Amino acid sequence: MGFVKVNIDGSWQSNGRKASVGVVVRNSAGEFLGGLAASRVGHSALEVEAEAAVMGLEFAANLGYSDVYMETDSKTLVDGIKGDIRNCAWTIRPSIEVIWRRADQFRRVFWRWVQRSSNRAAHEAATIGCRVVELESWVTQPPLPPIHVLVSDGLPGPP
Repeated sequence: MGFVKVNIDGSWQSNGRKASVGVVVRNSAGEFLGGLAASRVGHSALEVEAEAAVMGLEFAANLGYSDVYMETDSKTLVDGIKGDIRNCAWTIRPSIEVIWRRADQFRRVFWRWVQRSSNRAAHEAATIGCRVVELESWVTQPPLPPIHVLVSDGLPGPP
């Protein structure tokens, strides 16, 4: 099995610390392989993005994938994951360490920053996460809002 692309996104509302995460997994042809949405409590947008990364890695591992491209629209998060931990935001340092441990379970993991417009499906999943009480996951077909984005965004998966 080749690489899969895991798009992740976090959503955070400063009034009340309500947060949510979204994860969408696709194959190299851009076909939907799975996704999830979950409600969370967060202290900042960056912390929620880091939580989305942890959940994305765990979800990909649970689906049995070993080679993944992780994509997020948070450049600060990608820089923290790829760089020296001394240079990352101190508020997500514990999460970065968890991400590194989870990433070690895979054969290969590549992290990429993408523009927000290229992360729409994960954003839609995070929007669903704002409305759910428990974690919601899909492994055969996504719910309606993300499926429209998956069809229209024209983004293939990794090579």
